[in-house]
Amino acid sequence: IRRPPRSTPSNSSAASDVYKRQHESTEKLDPSAIYVVIAQSDGDNSCVDYNFLGGKGGPHWTSSWRGKEIINWGIEPLEPELIPFLLPYYYSTASEKDFFFAGPSGAGYYYPSLVNDEYRGLKYDLDQYYLKLTDLRVVTVLGIGDRDYSNMCDYAMYSGAWAVMHGYGQERRGAVHDHAIIGGVPWVFTLVGARSIEEATSAVEKLAKAVSQRPLFVIIHCINWHWTYYSMVKLAETLRNKGYRVVDFETFMKLFMLAYKRGLIKVEEINGSRLEAVFPQLELPTRVKVRGVTIVLPKKYADFIKIILKLASVNETLKFSIENKVISTLQEGNLNTLAKVLNSYAYPLLCLLYTSDAADELDGVDL
Repeated sequence: IRRPPRSTPSNSSAASDVYKRQHESTEKLDPSAIYVVIAQSDGDNSCVDYNFLGGKGGPHWTSSWRGKEIINWGIEPLEPELIPFLLPYYYSTASEKDFFFAGPSGAGYYYPSLVNDEYRGLKYDLDQYYLKLTDLRVVTVLGIGDRDYSNMCDYAMYSGAWAVMHGYGQERRGAVHDHAIIGGVPWVFTLVGARSIEEATSAVEKLAKAVSQRPLFVIIHCINWHWTYYSMVKLAETLRNKGYRVVDFETFMKLFMLAYKRGLIKVEEINGSRLEAVFPQLELPTRVKVRGVTIVLPKKYADFIKIILKLASVNETLKFSIENKVISTLQEGNLNTLAKVLNSYAYPLLCLLYTSDAADELDGVDL
């Protein structure tokens, strides 16, 4: 699956109207500016999502200060499955200065570099599906080393992320400006995981002095447990008063790409993926129910299970046995074994079908 060019992104056609958001930005690129994003998170944590994106000092979302300054909120793309009413609530009550990005590292908290190649294509299918469904475009990525370009390319090319915020600031603490375009995706390293206004402003000022290149693009991560909402508002005010441009994530990434294309900033462009040979054409996942349990799999596996269970419906005992085998195989997490199990049942089931009186029950099944 190939997405539209990142320079002219369009709203996801897969997103439900409930989740669609506006992605308009009227900000003009200032070649001399220092652009800053304030990203607050622990919104990949469902209990935080459920409690009004709370943190130090209580619920942040219900703060009377919300809407005073631009704040970017980390949130979990799997919430439509976990707590279905949450994202519609946040999207419908957001102010013009509230923006959202996906928590690590897409659909569910995980480290892409720890997923085996055999399963990574399936995981990226899920990321694509839920990022499109929730209309989230900027994703925090954790667990990929700051020079692990192979895993970065895999993620950029296949996860469905339109832009990446790399890490919470620990990976490059003390380092200078060092971003990249990876697999066609803007990949921006978080400058600092700050715990106070003083720490955040000091980090930006040190970077501004150390790097002469302009425009400059800076991400400040504010983990919610260390910040009250009021203190984040004061951080934004402090940065603006010092002459920095506090913007939302999507404006930030658009301007970053524009500055790169105009030759105003020099960043490394990296391409190449280990997954192309293994997964030449990734598919969006399909849901299938096995004994009342909804399972999300690549379409070819889901369709195969549906056909096998439909064939097996001529014999309830046999169907029960096959369901047990499918469920136990899925629990092992090996899709190759699953394919072998399904194949082992296909021919005997077809023979059973055509030697029984149950063929009419399967009328219309596309084999």
